[in-house]
Amino acid sequence: MDQRKPFFVQISFTEVLQIDYNASFAINPTDLPLIGYQKVEPRPEFVKLLWGILAAFLFVIDLLLPEGTIDGFFYVILVLAALRIRHKNFLIMATLLATMLNMIGFYLALDGPNLYQELLDRLGSTLTIWVAGWLCLVQQKSEDHAYQLLQRQGSFVQLHKDIAVASNETRAVEETLQYCLRRICHQAGWPVGHLYLVNSPANPNLVSTTTWHLENPEQFQTFRSVSEGTVFDSGIGLPGRVLANGKPAWIIDVNKDPNFPRARLSPNIGVKAGFAFPILIGNEVAGIMEFFSPRAEPPNDDMLEVMGHIGTLLGRVLERKRAEDEQEQLLHFLKERVNEQTCLYNVANLIANAKTIREVFNNLQSYVASAWQYPEITRVKVVFGEEAFAPPDFRETPWTMSAPLTIHGVQQGSLVVCYLEERPDSEEGPFVKEERRLLDGLAYLLSVAAQRKLAEEEIERSRQQLRNLYNKLETVREEERSRIAREIHDEMAQVLTTMKLEVARLCKKLEISHPDLKENAETVIELIDQTIPTVKQLIHDLRPPILDHFGLEEAISWQGQEFERLTGIQFEFDCDSEPENLDKERSTTLFRIFQETLTNVARHSKAENVSVKLNDENGMVSLHVQDDGVGITQDRLKNGHSLGILGMQERARVWGGSVNFVSKPNEGTLVTINISRN
Repeated sequence: MDQRKPFFVQISFTEVLQIDYNASFAINPTDLPLIGYQKVEPRPEFVKLLWGILAAFLFVIDLLLPEGTIDGFFYVILVLAALRIRHKNFLIMATLLATMLNMIGFYLALDGPNLYQELLDRLGSTLTIWVAGWLCLVQQKSEDHAYQLLQRQGSFVQLHKDIAVASNETRAVEETLQYCLRRICHQAGWPVGHLYLVNSPANPNLVSTTTWHLENPEQFQTFRSVSEGTVFDSGIGLPGRVLANGKPAWIIDVNKDPNFPRARLSPNIGVKAGFAFPILIGNEVAGIMEFFSPRAEPPNDDMLEVMGHIGTLLGRVLERKRAEDEQEQLLHFLKERVNEQTCLYNVANLIANAKTIREVFNNLQSYVASAWQYPEITRVKVVFGEEAFAPPDFRETPWTMSAPLTIHGVQQGSLVVCYLEERPDSEEGPFVKEERRLLDGLAYLLSVAAQRKLAEEEIERSRQQLRNLYNKLETVREEERSRIAREIHDEMAQVLTTMKLEVARLCKKLEISHPDLKENAETVIELIDQTIPTVKQLIHDLRPPILDHFGLEEAISWQGQEFERLTGIQFEFDCDSEPENLDKERSTTLFRIFQETLTNVARHSKAENVSVKLNDENGMVSLHVQDDGVGITQDRLKNGHSLGILGMQERARVWGGSVNFVSKPNEGTLVTINISRN
């Protein structure tokens, strides 16, 4: 029979063949009968009775048949039948009985024709019976050995299962480790089990614990005392040896091992053989389990292999315990610091929501005081530049702590916290070191916030100044356009009209006196006629008179008709509610943005239709311009160099308004212009 080395496996409890991560296999002991193995147990008496009946039957046949027929060879059947009973003694008895019946049959059977040949046949059958008996014994011994191997593997599987279940249960770590010691001692049949833990990663030596399994505590009291009083460095003793190489180790007899110092500390420690294995968290040895027997025993490689797997399982238990300890420490720290964390969080929210740094300083008292030991007598003051921000009842006291507020490395003020009443002294007067750290953290947070808020305020002031300047420039430009339009209308238009009249009179005079010059005069009149519409269009472009005389609605309608005439793009206008009493500046802004929008439609949209809607609701005058063109890409909308769009938005922003674009490729663009009346 193949005597390959058995392997340890992780089982699936309902499977006969059980496979582990290493592609090894073992057989579940409860399923051994399915593959032909039976436990060595005595058969019922009636089975032996059947075997006896079979023996009697064969003996009768032997007596009835004459010599020379089969001559006792069928008594081998008794030996083979005894093999099914699977009992060594019974098999030997069956062989002896078959031999005896064979010999008796020789004397009692009917005589044959050749006595000498009959004797040789009987001797041959006897030899056959004994050869069959020997082969059956060998077969039974091989099967028994295989069964013992399988049974041992099954016990290892059950051990691994029990420890795996215990490791995954929510029981206490100490209880789990105690259970594992007891279970392994029971598996090995050894009376002593003990746990060592690594002191710390920074100081990796082994410290004895009080976790033991002792079947007879009095017998091993000396060994326990010696073990608990010994600290093992790496490489020293059995546990130190395992710590050094991270692998299980076995000692046949500790009294003969040169690296077992406990045997030299006491003359009779009561143990001899021992093995130990590491408890691993990854590649880190977190602990050692050691086990001892009072007898010297050779190494059991199977046991050590199993212990290596169990060490990994128990490593998960210690890892969970380590994580729980770290979590508990962190929770304890966070509970102690919850007020400080809440204070920082609230101050951070205050900074994020406040519009100015002065708003932050004015509201600081309610957020900071609650983080100190005595919030009811805690007062907070902020000095920033030449200003001070403090509650009305703040006063200088001897119980004060402060931290500087710095911007760009220069102190610009300070954050002051004081108690209004005396309290017992601590690390810094009545204040503890955590409050000092919190105050420094708050000061840093406020310094950064002040620097950022002041920069934002400066940027906003600059933007507002630019808007005011832009508005002023637009106002001046509109006034200059209006002036130029008036000058052209009042001066140039009149001059052109007068010139036309004078040239017409001159033409009549030249018709008689100088007919050759009449044609030149008529050419001048034509030029004047062509110039007059151009001048009118120029006046309308500079400042449409219709905007001043008839209002925004008529100006938009007129501009749309001109747009349709010049571009061929169909224009549609609808006014839900005409803006009334809208001042000149806002009307001009809205009209100019509308003109710029139509210019963009003509240049870029490739549209065929434009619809415009004007309404006045809730203090906001809105103009919606929708085209059916190719749309505007998001890149262009976000492009800071698109001066036309930026100009439109800045014009509206001056009057508390906005210009919004909604566009999809090939689905047109909607431009919404809002101007606030307020």
